[in-house]
Amino acid sequence: MPEPGAGRLIGEEGYGLAARLSPFVRVGMEHWRGPWFIEDRRILDYLLVYITSGTGRFSVGGDAFDVKTGDLIWIPPDTLHEMR
Repeated sequence: MPEPGAGRLIGEEGYGLAARLSPFVRVGMEHWRGPWFIEDRRILDYLLVYITSGTGRFSVGGDAFDVKTGDLIWIPPDTLHEMR
């Protein structure tokens, strides 16, 4: 199992970067969680997902694709999306 924070900017450097990406950034801190599945949903904000480690399968607006460590996914508001 990876060490907590592996592949992430943590501490002041990470918070400084997040502050520049305003207006709002939420850090998921998913490094401690096992495999997950988020069923089809829509949110009213932009969603930017960075894959810090592992692999997965996303569906955005009906287009399915594989994701891997280092991928960055941009999901516009009110777009149907699913994450595995």
